[in-house]
Amino acid sequence: MRASLAMDKKLPWGLDGTAELTFTKTLNNMDVKSINFRPSTQNLAGADNRPVINFNERIDDTYSNITLVDNTSKGYTFNITGQVSKQFSRNTSLNVAYSFTRAEALVDGRGFINNTNWSNILSVQGNNNPAVTRSSFDAGSRLTAFLSHRFDYSDVMNTSVSLFFTAKSGSPYSFVYNSEATSDLSQSSGYNDLIYVPASQSEINLVDIDGGATAAQQWAALDAFISGNDYLNSRRGDYAEANEVRTPFEAVLDLKLIQDFYFGGKNGGKRQNIQVTFDVFNFTNMINKNWGRRYFVGGNTFSLIQASRNDDGVLEYNFTAPNRDPFNIVQSGTYSARWNAQLGLRYSF
Repeated sequence: MRASLAMDKKLPWGLDGTAELTFTKTLNNMDVKSINFRPSTQNLAGADNRPVINFNERIDDTYSNITLVDNTSKGYTFNITGQVSKQFSRNTSLNVAYSFTRAEALVDGRGFINNTNWSNILSVQGNNNPAVTRSSFDAGSRLTAFLSHRFDYSDVMNTSVSLFFTAKSGSPYSFVYNSEATSDLSQSSGYNDLIYVPASQSEINLVDIDGGATAAQQWAALDAFISGNDYLNSRRGDYAEANEVRTPFEAVLDLKLIQDFYFGGKNGGKRQNIQVTFDVFNFTNMINKNWGRRYFVGGNTFSLIQASRNDDGVLEYNFTAPNRDPFNIVQSGTYSARWNAQLGLRYSF
């Protein structure tokens, strides 16, 4: 169900203003559960006391996965947009808009296989017990601006220059236990386990790494990493939430040049046109190689802490400070941190 309220108004200085509020309520979205294992009957011991579920104890050994697909009415999207525009002259126009979007969902449904959608759920209480959280499609803030001007030289040619500016919030992602530990930790909670953010070393069972850092050295590195991340630092003594962290803010300028040549049209003939276009996507990066960065986190999850079970079935943890930022730089396609350009030719007759 979607409802919207909008208003257009003439503003001072010849500006045209638009404001719009849109609210979308989920009525029948996807809900998936894996139903071939027994519900939890116990919890982990210690500060991290999430439910213990053994996914190897199947109800019916004939099947590995049995997925139930149902509907849910949980979740919503809220968007507010404001826009101003002005036509300075026949040849010059300006448009500036800001929008804010908040999207929450029970299941994002990013996969095309039902079991994949289930395994992608980020939940502390197990994948069969998801909570409504910020969606990975949550857009946050977005500012756009468009400026165009056409230079008329004569009746036979003109040049148009257009600039497109976009500044927006980064993509949401989550801190989880690492992929090697997922198969072990899935015995207790589920896949893509959100981490517990320890407030002190006593809340995480760090163990020495053979030939590497001691538990005390690992805690010093982990404590420093948590302190250096505003979100994680605010969650000490609690679980990290899904999609509450974002990649860095992005700001990109695109350029479009259009050169028109006109001929014909005399003595009742039809006027013809040859148009040459030149587009530079991420013109910002063309100006400076360090500008126009765009980022992503694979799978919207960053594996921060390694977790595994010892021979006695006790969870043990290791931490090695990442040798890079949690995010990667997009380096292909028109939505890239690298500039790329295209040349076009059109003949109209």
